[in-house]
Amino acid sequence: MRRPGRDQFAPCDYAHRIGQRRTDEETIAFFDAVHAGGEQKRNASLELLDRGDWDFFLSALGETHCAGHQFWHLHDPGHPGYDPALAERFGDDPVRTIYGRVDAALGDHLARLGPEDTAYVLMPHGMTAHHDGAHLLDHVLERLDRWLDDPSGFGRATRAAAEVARWIPRPLRGPALRAASPLLRARAGAPARDQLPPMEGRRWFQVPNNTVVGAVRLNLEGREPCGQLHPTTRREVLA
Repeated sequence: MRRPGRDQFAPCDYAHRIGQRRTDEETIAFFDAVHAGGEQKRNASLELLDRGDWDFFLSALGETHCAGHQFWHLHDPGHPGYDPALAERFGDDPVRTIYGRVDAALGDHLARLGPEDTAYVLMPHGMTAHHDGAHLLDHVLERLDRWLDDPSGFGRATRAAAEVARWIPRPLRGPALRAASPLLRARAGAPARDQLPPMEGRRWFQVPNNTVVGAVRLNLEGREPCGQLHPTTRREVLA
């Protein structure tokens, strides 16, 4: 069921997920749902195809796209989120499993075609690890907004952390920074996502989009109900 406020996300981004990230049990339950859904779609599609007398028949098997996005961290051992214990619970690679089932479903469809039939198979883009910071954009925008009001006190903690990180051996740098990040966030005064000031009182804010692409909206007077930027001065403020 689609949850309010998540219309910009695909269902596979939040299905079987209560918190910010899926637990191991939620990940397994979600895989089972994707696998079962793919099998149901295969059976329904083949049943319709077997009825025959089709001038044109189209079937979309999108489970590969979903599997690539949601289970890549269990497919690629080099992924930062790779969990060998959870991967071991799956036994088989979840991405390869879903891809294999979709490939078999495609073969089942092609096997039913006659010599006079024409098949066209469309495969979209491939899949690999993708790391972005779209989830940080609104925090950055909020800090810029506060910086314009009072530039003092910004940046010292970040510069100090960068200087310390230079002396940490590279293999240990990532774990050390992750361990220190809660302290740095507290020192920087970064609020939690649900504690950010209301958009109406800010000069700019992130436009809800998805987890891949970020977008920014200027809170302009005369356009927004509680505009903060005058259209004739926005360039000076942004500069």
